[in-house]
Amino acid sequence: MRLLDLLGALTTEQVRLLCFKELKAGERKAQHRLKRLYDLGLVKRLRPSLDSPNVYYTEERPSQLEHVIARNWVYCYLVATCRPGERLESWLTEEDYGVLRADALARIKNYPTDKSRFLFVEVELSDNRFDKVRKYTQLCQQGIDAWWADEAEVFPPILLVTDSLTRLERMRRAVRDENPLGLRFDVRLLDDLRREAAGWTRNPLRLSF
Repeated sequence: MRLLDLLGALTTEQVRLLCFKELKAGERKAQHRLKRLYDLGLVKRLRPSLDSPNVYYTEERPSQLEHVIARNWVYCYLVATCRPGERLESWLTEEDYGVLRADALARIKNYPTDKSRFLFVEVELSDNRFDKVRKYTQLCQQGIDAWWADEAEVFPPILLVTDSLTRLERMRRAVRDENPLGLRFDVRLLDDLRREAAGWTRNPLRLSF
């Protein structure tokens, strides 16, 4: 329930990876738990299309549901790839910085050093003009007035995620041609992140909610 409140909507597979990955019967456990919550009226569910899985949420159906689910795959991936001693400490979505509204800002805390690293996340599923490289350049130039800015040692890297090779190449061209400050961008396919998220071994430090 806390994860659903934090992330807006989750598929059964995402719940399995985040809550029951260590169990051999994790998929069945996730299905049983979600059905129980649904039967109690604590969560709602829908199937966006005949070939898609059920999606669970707590209140109103999130707008841009496909985008929310894709963004939450990035959340699963970040949980999976935390370094030893780290965990995903916070996940802030739709943060408005004036020049842009970031899809997400992740804060990953290293407990042995008591330091945090930050990561912007942008998920691109449309064929609209891609201008995020230019906007992050403007954001870096103008500076950020936010609670985390003093804690971040450098301007956070930006993880760009998309679901098609055509958009992937377009984003890579933008990083190459529209990045005069040399900001750190990582351009990835959503399916690759999903596969990596499915391959991790559970570490109790990695997840916080």
